[in-house]
Amino acid sequence: MKITEIMPFINISYPIQLSFVTININHNQIKTTIMERLVHETTTYMPRVDFSVTGKLEMEGRAIPEDANKFFNPLIEFVDRIEAKEVVFEINLEYFNTAASKKLLELMKHLDANNKINSARINWHFEEGDEDSVETAEIYEESLFRTNFRYFEYAEVA
Repeated sequence: MKITEIMPFINISYPIQLSFVTININHNQIKTTIMERLVHETTTYMPRVDFSVTGKLEMEGRAIPEDANKFFNPLIEFVDRIEAKEVVFEINLEYFNTAASKKLLELMKHLDANNKINSARINWHFEEGDEDSVETAEIYEESLFRTNFRYFEYAEVA
């Protein structure tokens, strides 16, 4: 069934991809939400984030947020709403504090619980010899049920 058959008053003059459009009908009110790419540029204390509605999620840098909730809650909301056949989350954090670690785990749990995603994978990148990073990722991995982990070691940065 086409959306114009359900709601004939909608005039679609260009094709849209409905997997990223949410339409809520409640008490004769219509609210539409179109998901957009979520991007944060890197700073000294915050990682670069690039979350695409296609399912490609990236986080890279240092995560030392002054307010972890303020930084991570929009990311959590994004993964709650995304609909994708496959999501691949590339994580390459050289350092993150305790508050960021807790919110990162929460983010991963939300990704893991999203039933609108067929499969999810986390690619955990870590510096050669950084056993703490690997141990942390293994703890995260144990907390997830559907999401697969892959580990990628890279050469030590001088």
